[in-house]
Amino acid sequence: LETTVVKRDVPTAVVALDFKSNGRGIGIGKIAEIDDTLDIAWDTKIRKNLDVTENLTVAGNVTWPNMPGGVYCKLRQTTDLPDLSSGVDVAMPFDSVQMRSHESMWSSSEPQRIYAPVSGLYLVSAIVSFSTNSTGIRFIRIVKNGATYSIDRRAAATGQETVVSVTDLLALNADDYVVISLYQNSGSALTVKVFGYTPQFFVIKIG
Repeated sequence: LETTVVKRDVPTAVVALDFKSNGRGIGIGKIAEIDDTLDIAWDTKIRKNLDVTENLTVAGNVTWPNMPGGVYCKLRQTTDLPDLSSGVDVAMPFDSVQMRSHESMWSSSEPQRIYAPVSGLYLVSAIVSFSTNSTGIRFIRIVKNGATYSIDRRAAATGQETVVSVTDLLALNADDYVVISLYQNSGSALTVKVFGYTPQFFVIKIG
């Protein structure tokens, strides 16, 4: 039985798999350069379980669509929103993203909406402050795909802003969206006020 050995020099740019000369390192998509390390230069999709007992270092982004807390989006409004009409439901727009796991969850072209990138159980929460006016009531609602799922309704505070908040657990399918709807019936236009803690709106996948 004859054995034939073929040796070929391969440019680094097209390296698929390389073993370090001392046998103590592996490179995928690059030359192996680090001892005791699996060094991967390609995007990596792990289709089964990943069990990490020590450190895991990632230079790029990590997406965990089925992991609790792995899908999230938190929005803020950074300037006061005046002219919130009396007796009218208004979908609250937001002008900035404080954090998000997926770019597709929010866009400035639809500033009221947060989209679910994957199906699952989501915690949805928002807090808003209405300008000072002691007349009437204030509503904040969680609306999914145009239907109301939760509401906080309270009488207007006297001598100070009225702060309302709402939280719920919702089952969302991929591409479902949620918005926060506001309502007040003071008889005049009010302003949504900006403070350190409000307004904000977030969703996080928990299951």
